[in-house]
Amino acid sequence: MRRPTRLKLALLTVLTAGTMLLAGAPAGSAAISSDSGVHTWLFDGANTAVDTSAEAVAVAQRNDVIVGVARYAQYLSAMKSAHPGIIIAEYHKGTTVKEDYPWVAANHPDWLLRGSNGQVLKSSWGGYLINPQLTGVRQWEAAYAQQQQAAGWTGVYMDSMGSMAFYGFPSTPINPQTKKPFTMSEWLQATTGLASYVDSAVSIPVIDNGLNSGTRYFANMSPLGSVGQGGVFEECFRDATDGVGAWPSLTDWQNQIKAIQDVQSKGKIALCLTKLWVSATAAQQSQWRNFAVSSYLLAKGSSADFMFMGSKSQTALSTANTGFPALGTPTSALKQTGSLWVRYFQNGAVVVNPTGSAASTSLGASYKDSGGRAVTSATVGGHTGAIFTK
Repeated sequence: MRRPTRLKLALLTVLTAGTMLLAGAPAGSAAISSDSGVHTWLFDGANTAVDTSAEAVAVAQRNDVIVGVARYAQYLSAMKSAHPGIIIAEYHKGTTVKEDYPWVAANHPDWLLRGSNGQVLKSSWGGYLINPQLTGVRQWEAAYAQQQQAAGWTGVYMDSMGSMAFYGFPSTPINPQTKKPFTMSEWLQATTGLASYVDSAVSIPVIDNGLNSGTRYFANMSPLGSVGQGGVFEECFRDATDGVGAWPSLTDWQNQIKAIQDVQSKGKIALCLTKLWVSATAAQQSQWRNFAVSSYLLAKGSSADFMFMGSKSQTALSTANTGFPALGTPTSALKQTGSLWVRYFQNGAVVVNPTGSAASTSLGASYKDSGGRAVTSATVGGHTGAIFTK
């Protein structure tokens, strides 16, 4: 994490740069060397299994975007050589502080947001909420981003953006400007301003985690999807701890499809993260993986990436996000046929059934199903996704 001595130097860079701050980079163009049509990304947390250059190169070859721990710094050169254009960012909190909390409390206590009782707000994840409205906070975060760029990282990741202040804290923070609890609109304006400030300070992509789900995106989060160079849907098609049988409603499923499309339409990278962090059989994990990746493929355009986590303990070396069929590029938009949604690709077709009952449709040509059988029609079970190949 940042140390005060490095922070002061980097802050000086931000403060003296003035109008010379670099413009944000265009959306990343990284693409894995594959014609599968499924472009994947990796969120690698504190318990990373990557501890050799060979392992780091292996995950770099698989993914367009990697958000990882500080350990990746020693492998950056090898990873960039293995996958030119890859976005590699160190995990970093955006609107909360944890390791930095003692320094902030000692030097900038006014940065810490408080509840109605005057106490600082600590989340259930151990982070303390800071005020993204403040110029000092924005300069501090921009200084960190500049440090990352100078160190060779090819992206900046900011966690705890979006509606973070309204989840996991004992109470809603008080807005120092109004002396009343933050409204969602006020908080999103503040975090969007922070994201935009950091993005303008560097020329590498800034990825913000805070788009939540498709439904929440359209209710509140879409302004955040317009800044930075990409955003994470951490509840893509499901919440991590929902029951294994908690399938999205048709409205929520459609909203997620549209939200992925909307982020891409703004020239940003849409990162879909589907977590299944509850007890599940191998068959249930497979059903969720197929449903999520097939749904993602219905929405994928020029800049969307997918990640499936079948358990909380899944590591960066897992092959859960490999082995997808070679579909090639899309040749059609998604279309509805009865209760099914279909999209065609150069070398195949994707069919998703977001309802609870099995349904069938003609594929219009001969394809092979996942078992290698030749078929001209598809019968897809409830809450199931299927990929057919030519």
